[in-house]
Amino acid sequence: MDYLFRYRTGSLDDLNCLLNEELWLGNPLNFNDPYDCAAQFTGEGRTEYTIKETLAKMIGSDASNINPDVAKMLTEKYREDNLEKWKQHEAANELFKVLLRHYISFEGVACFFPEYNSITMWSYYANCHKGFCIGYNYDDLNSIGSLNHMSYNNNFDALYRQLNTFSDNNKVYQEQIIKALILTKSGEWSHENEWRLIHKLDSPMAEEQMGTKVASPKPAAIYLGCKAAKNEIDLLTPIKEHCIKSKIRLFQMEMKPGSFDLIQEQIC
Repeated sequence: MDYLFRYRTGSLDDLNCLLNEELWLGNPLNFNDPYDCAAQFTGEGRTEYTIKETLAKMIGSDASNINPDVAKMLTEKYREDNLEKWKQHEAANELFKVLLRHYISFEGVACFFPEYNSITMWSYYANCHKGFCIGYNYDDLNSIGSLNHMSYNNNFDALYRQLNTFSDNNKVYQEQIIKALILTKSGEWSHENEWRLIHKLDSPMAEEQMGTKVASPKPAAIYLGCKAAKNEIDLLTPIKEHCIKSKIRLFQMEMKPGSFDLIQEQIC
């Protein structure tokens, strides 16, 4: 795959990110799908065993192996003098969720798609075709993070099975389980064929924080939606100036007469 595409609503924030050569990374804890990055165990016997094994791999069976930053987040009943309470399923499940939210807060995520002319993606993520779409070179994106295709499942079983196949090294295991959570969604989203860029942050994002910005690779092309002229913000003028200055191809999407296809006309 040579290119991946990102749809933007065309808001002032989106425009400024583009002009300032920044890439917005969303906070996975605040994605629109409540099941996204929110896997948790149930009370089934099979799962109870799995969660104990998972906790042992995440932070070790000995208190001395607990990450100091994580230890500060845990309530006293889960601290060093109460490790036996991990054996209780409800306590273990609560601790598991606390740990996951902590580790996920260090991950910034950007979502991409393999097509720039998808009617549904323009409708979902580009303000009903009034926004714009940015095309990036695959290798350029992969150089600033881990770029992966999403896995789609109809239940959590496949994810649960992965938990016991990961490394016994605590640090490696943490990275593997977080990556698996970020890259797993319900099968109802499979039509999107989504790719995600995962970028490790130096410090965690606050739970209420929607995201953060990092330097963006140079776009390969930019596409204005077929209804971009109806956006309350003038997108054409500043984006065209930016594309000419930065030598980026700019296209206008148009509805193809007699079909449900979108076609592009080059502006510069």
